[in-house]
Amino acid sequence: MKKEIGLIWTFAILFIIIVMVTSAVELTLSHQSHIQVAYTEVDLSGHLVAEWIGKSLSSVRAILRDSLFDLDESNISASSVSEKERAFRNDSLVYKANQYDNIIFLGIFDTECTIQYGSIPSIIGHSSRDLKRNYCDTVAKEPLERMKFSDLFVSSTGELNVSATYPLLSSDKRLIGFALAGLNLSFFQTWLDSINEKAITISIMDMNQILLARKPESENLGKEVVDSELNQFIQSEEQSIMFRRKSPVDGIERLWSLRKTGDFPFVVAVGYEIDQVLVPWRNKLIAYSIGNLLLIILTIFLVLAYQKNRINAQSMEKLAMVDPLTRLMNRRSFNAIAKRKFRDAQTINRTDSVIMIDVDHFKKINDRLGQRIEEGLCNSNHAVTVSQGVASIRGNENFEQLLKNADERLFKAKEQGRNRVCME
Repeated sequence: MKKEIGLIWTFAILFIIIVMVTSAVELTLSHQSHIQVAYTEVDLSGHLVAEWIGKSLSSVRAILRDSLFDLDESNISASSVSEKERAFRNDSLVYKANQYDNIIFLGIFDTECTIQYGSIPSIIGHSSRDLKRNYCDTVAKEPLERMKFSDLFVSSTGELNVSATYPLLSSDKRLIGFALAGLNLSFFQTWLDSINEKAITISIMDMNQILLARKPESENLGKEVVDSELNQFIQSEEQSIMFRRKSPVDGIERLWSLRKTGDFPFVVAVGYEIDQVLVPWRNKLIAYSIGNLLLIILTIFLVLAYQKNRINAQSMEKLAMVDPLTRLMNRRSFNAIAKRKFRDAQTINRTDSVIMIDVDHFKKINDRLGQRIEEGLCNSNHAVTVSQGVASIRGNENFEQLLKNADERLFKAKEQGRNRVCME
């Protein structure tokens, strides 16, 4: 039985190990899956925000290019045209600026950075060099037909502004002047605030790593985000990267997607909090842990119950095979042993015999002597005889038939007067 119980325990432990390993593999794959899905979500969100920025700023570029329509060296200076033409062009700039909520000023500048036409009449004729803006030098330094942005600056109202410029070139590619749109970047923040996803953080920065907008809003707006990963990405040729690390703004660990906005000098950073990403996985971990613990307890309980039942069964079997008073084997034990001997004898074609013995007149002995057993039969002056019946194995008879034959011989010995052996 010990070998059987040991085998059961081995199978139980093996089953528990298989369940634990399977659960560990499943949880590992599930963990990787949640991380991968989150990476996909932040990458998609970054792509959508970058696309939105690109489309928004493309409208500004279209306005700037349209503002330069039919301008050349002959009419870039307001003094070279009639008052009516000046008024018409200024009204046109006012109209165009009103088509875009975040354009705070739209104007045409000459190469000396003097405002020749503009949507704000009071500043027409002023030189922007007095304001120490870098867009004048930026346009002159590299007169290419593309939109450029100045460095971020804070307006007198405390808002974050940036200037977008588009050059006007002569036929020989000389700079004649440029169109400029002053943009209030609060529309970045307004748009981000409309996004309801709480677990995702979105930041918009310029190429100088200045934080322009963030969801949730941060007190660090307008300040430089000091981060080596961001700096390396800005300096690289890559358009997007993904990684996992703590935020340099709030210190929370996130999955990150950094993405550039095409031709525009902005970077979108989308982060997904690890704690939020893994909430479903942690729930699954708890469920698996509880389930596995219950399964282990149940398995151990069943094995212990089986072991107890086997021990009890063995004890009951032993009690059934042994006389409780004398501790000697009883008739059931005899039958079990004798049947094995019977089968062995039949297997090798051996003729074994059974002798059935009965004490003659045992009732009279019991009635006469009773609890005088302590005196011993040798002192009773009573002769004790036995009758015997003998039967041998023959043919294909079974064990029960053999016992029946021996019993019949015993009965015959008693009929013939007892104190004798009756054989076939």
